[in-house]
Amino acid sequence: MSLPPAQRNPFSLPSDEEVFRLRDEERRTRAAAAESNKHLKCWQKGGNQGGRSLRMKDLAAPDEVGNKSGAGGAAAGVVQERRQEKEIMTEFIAKKREMFLVQMSLDTKREEIRKLEEKAQMKEEALLKSEQMLEEVRLCGEYTRHLSHITLCFAFLLKHHNVHHRTQFGSTLS
Repeated sequence: MSLPPAQRNPFSLPSDEEVFRLRDEERRTRAAAAESNKHLKCWQKGGNQGGRSLRMKDLAAPDEVGNKSGAGGAAAGVVQERRQEKEIMTEFIAKKREMFLVQMSLDTKREEIRKLEEKAQMKEEALLKSEQMLEEVRLCGEYTRHLSHITLCFAFLLKHHNVHHRTQFGSTLS
């Protein structure tokens, strides 16, 4: 007793009887299709549709296939079909090209934004370093002013001390 295909394990090999049965069914369906196509005219058989891909068949309008009758109508239908196929293909290519250009534009803009952000970051870091250096210069200036003030005070005291020392001991030295 075999299980329905939905419940069967897809990784198990089918039995030999099943393989032969499936092969016979496929042969019968191919033979029936060949028998039914045997009595059709060549333009009615379908064939490979002039190398059209499955995607292009899906894009093609449903009324463009099989609406002409007779040999002249079939040739005109093929020409019209190829012309529409070209138009559809050119539209498809134009859309793809436009999508590519838009994507390239977006990528370029993102890259430019990234570069500008990096540049802004570098400028901000430079600004912070400049502020730190300015603060160091300010502190150094304050220290220098403090030292000059101390030097002036010391000079004043030294001068005052020398004047006082000379007046006191000046008479004994001379």
